[in-house]
Amino acid sequence: MATIHITAGLDGSRASATAARWAAREAELRGIALNLFHVDERPDQRPPPPVPCPENTRRSVGMLNPWRDKYPSVEVSQTQPLGRAAIQVLDASSDAALVVVGRRIRAAAVFGTHIGAITHALLHHPAAPVAVIGHG
Repeated sequence: MATIHITAGLDGSRASATAARWAAREAELRGIALNLFHVDERPDQRPPPPVPCPENTRRSVGMLNPWRDKYPSVEVSQTQPLGRAAIQVLDASSDAALVVVGRRIRAAAVFGTHIGAITHALLHHPAAPVAVIGHG
């Protein structure tokens, strides 16, 4: 994506919807584009097929349209790469002004709670500033 933009991960969860809302508002404030990013990750297929699954494409388009309607002044685009989510999100962050993800906390057996794998990857290997948005 050649324009200055914010990339936000979107997976259909409440946490990602909150992050996308925050990212859309931030894009509106900055006057830049918003790229909503949904990885078509099918762990049962290695290597992944060369084209996105039609069902996943329909679902991600359905996730995209409300943001276009709610923030008409923001240019909203969609990226739906295939492969492992953490790798694809890191790759997408390389040309973003900001990467926004939701916080998904999972319980750990030994040490309390931990952040999810995508957030972990972005925080430890950032190519752009990262905003982790809680869903509270």
